[in-house]
Amino acid sequence: MELKYGMINCDAHAQLDKDIWLNNMSKAKWGDAIPQILPTQNVEHMRVDWGEADTERWFINGQVAELRGVCNCPTVMQEDKWGEAGAHRKYFPQRWSDVPLKVYDKTERLKAMDEDTTDAEVMFFNSPFQGGTVFQHDAEFELECIKIYNDGVADFRKFSDRYIPLTMLPYLGGIESTIAEVERSKKNGHRGLCMIQDPSRNHKDLPHFNERYWDPLWKTCEDLGVPIHWHGGGGSGIGLDNWKGFTANELQGLGGNGNAAQSVVASIFSGVMDRYPKLWWIYAEIGMGWINYVIEGADYEWEKRRLWTHGLVTRPSEIFRRQMMVEFWFEKYGQVQRHDIGVDNIMWLNDYPHSTALYPESWDFVERTMAGIPTEEREKMLWRNAARIYDLDIVDARA
Repeated sequence: MELKYGMINCDAHAQLDKDIWLNNMSKAKWGDAIPQILPTQNVEHMRVDWGEADTERWFINGQVAELRGVCNCPTVMQEDKWGEAGAHRKYFPQRWSDVPLKVYDKTERLKAMDEDTTDAEVMFFNSPFQGGTVFQHDAEFELECIKIYNDGVADFRKFSDRYIPLTMLPYLGGIESTIAEVERSKKNGHRGLCMIQDPSRNHKDLPHFNERYWDPLWKTCEDLGVPIHWHGGGGSGIGLDNWKGFTANELQGLGGNGNAAQSVVASIFSGVMDRYPKLWWIYAEIGMGWINYVIEGADYEWEKRRLWTHGLVTRPSEIFRRQMMVEFWFEKYGQVQRHDIGVDNIMWLNDYPHSTALYPESWDFVERTMAGIPTEEREKMLWRNAARIYDLDIVDARA
């Protein structure tokens, strides 16, 4: 991959064309269960009723998949015609015809990267499967939907090596089915996978993340060099119940830091990391400043409770440095802590095209958050660490 700018975005969101499932699934077999965009004026299908005609929503097996709009892309909806909500990155397109091409068209999305001086992007999920699950039907339906998605993002990679796709996992067909899709997607150009932090909280038939049920998946990923990603709250549902008094924007602004903090410690204390010491775990879109407190606390508990006598042989901070990565996009204070975290354990993100994305001002944010940081350290965090984790063949084309 040619490096022109010196920035790899380690958290973007891939959007496939609206008709990809309609064009690739049997109508005779699946009927209206197929993921598709349909018209609706039912206010129960809307997070916000904008009072617009011809409103559309994603439906999967008769269920609305996303209340906010047809695509999570507020950062590219800032044109005057979308008013104050658009200007403040709060407007989600209500019809597919309003979704800008730079969100889902392979060529136009590359132009958006160039506009934002970004060399490449790691592609997490977006509408209608932003949560990374397809639990609206049975295992066969789930697997077919997910294979189409994974093939669709693999096509982005085939179009340009600036796209770095992540695999969506099928869960309902058993661990063998999950592993088979990871292996297939790896051969198809994927560079990692993203999964929910605790499957047992998302589906009654799935085991807890810490159960040995998942060990064959961890072993496969370790052998293939496939890093595991957890994104934001990650579907873990850990922590306080949501207060009903929050507005939609306030609730989203809570973020997933609390969930991530608990999942880091849970994954270390479960022994998973020591069983698979060469497997990388990436924490995306939750920043990095929080991790020092969590790891320091884990070290303290490990020492005081003599957890090595319980089979946890490695100090948590050593595990973190060995096989975990965190990411940043706006934090100045996180940079102050970078040496305690480990410069080799930090990557940069942009979050395109979501509401907190830095687009189209990524370089300006980088200059503000990384002012005074030596070039060698900047380069590691902005692209070299990503090139190492995702096994990218980089040709530096900068003058």
